[in-house]
Amino acid sequence: MKTQHLLPLILGILCFSCNQGEKTKNDLEIMNLYGKVISLEVVSFEAVEKFGEIELGERKQENLWDKDSYIIFNENGNIETISKYLSNGSFDRKIIYDYNEKKQIVEINYYLKDQSLYYKEKYIYNNQNLLINSYGYNSDGELEESSSFQYDNKENATEAIYKSNSEYGHTGKYAYEYNEKGELIESIYYTLEGEKESSNKFAYDNNGNRLFWALFNKFGELTKRTIYKYDDNKNLIEETEYDSNDRIIKTNKYIYDHFNNLTEEHNLNPDGSYEKLINFKYEYDDKNNWVKKIKLINDVPKFITIRFLGYNNRKGPELIDIKIESTNESTKSQTFPKKASTPQITYAKYSKIKDGMNYKDVVNILGVNGKELSRTSIGGYTTVMLMWENPDGSNMNVMFQNGEVITKAQFGLK
Repeated sequence: MKTQHLLPLILGILCFSCNQGEKTKNDLEIMNLYGKVISLEVVSFEAVEKFGEIELGERKQENLWDKDSYIIFNENGNIETISKYLSNGSFDRKIIYDYNEKKQIVEINYYLKDQSLYYKEKYIYNNQNLLINSYGYNSDGELEESSSFQYDNKENATEAIYKSNSEYGHTGKYAYEYNEKGELIESIYYTLEGEKESSNKFAYDNNGNRLFWALFNKFGELTKRTIYKYDDNKNLIEETEYDSNDRIIKTNKYIYDHFNNLTEEHNLNPDGSYEKLINFKYEYDDKNNWVKKIKLINDVPKFITIRFLGYNNRKGPELIDIKIESTNESTKSQTFPKKASTPQITYAKYSKIKDGMNYKDVVNILGVNGKELSRTSIGGYTTVMLMWENPDGSNMNVMFQNGEVITKAQFGLK
């Protein structure tokens, strides 16, 4: 049985093979998350503008591959499970990661909505903790993809061979060359028969940021190149792509806030005119993680993303047990009204809300009911997010898990 697998094995290993031994960041750091985050739930909505204010519309995902998700992190800050959901809140699929004592991924299992396994990846390391083999299996346990790696005495990957039995797979051999700092400066792609197909060349600044990337065809002719620029925090602030005749194809410019989150993306045409301007507006919790992101395209609100971050020590579900409606009695006993009275919320009241409080405790402090933004139930853990908003637009959000407060955030409260 062949599966239409999207090759995370091949794509992930291709990037990993060029940076052996260099992954010093865990997933929390890579995702720019602060504090001891245990779980992260991401829900997307259509943005609706009414009376000059941007409000939540219907649940809507921006694209097919960027689904709503519920992520659980292990004690080392790496992803343990990812559960994906459709816009109607129904469970779509799940990915489970397994690590060795060196915090390296040794197995990834992919499950469909009916809880059946549809793909498995395995990773093998040598005594120097370097990846030497990886294997991808379909739902019937048949080998579909495999890869092997060779290294130099500095533990840089010098060769990678990919083989696939799938029509969607990737087959070929890569040779890698590095500078004295161990930075990849050239990769050459060959067929398994040894015929050269293409090559890539790279250059870096003194901080290790990639400044230059060029693609060449099998004859050594330049196909295209990209020039990169960075700020002092190593954030990419500009990239310009050129064709084989050194004509600009496009330019993208980026601006970040002081938390290194992207706030502006300027997409420019070859003549420097605007193709698109994308803005992002954020609201943060007290750990400096954003909990609400508004995306505007050419000043028109398009999407709102809400994030629920769990900082407590309670762990999410370890087995696939997805239900849309809550079956937890402690949650059933509480009512979360969908419509709120006009709230009068102050920062002083907000500060009194503590982890572990129930909904009644919160209402007693604030004096009014909240507006339910979303609700999901996963393996006996029901997560509900409510909002209290003042007439001037200042607001606060509280996330409850199984009826108890686990995190909160505010914007503009006085």
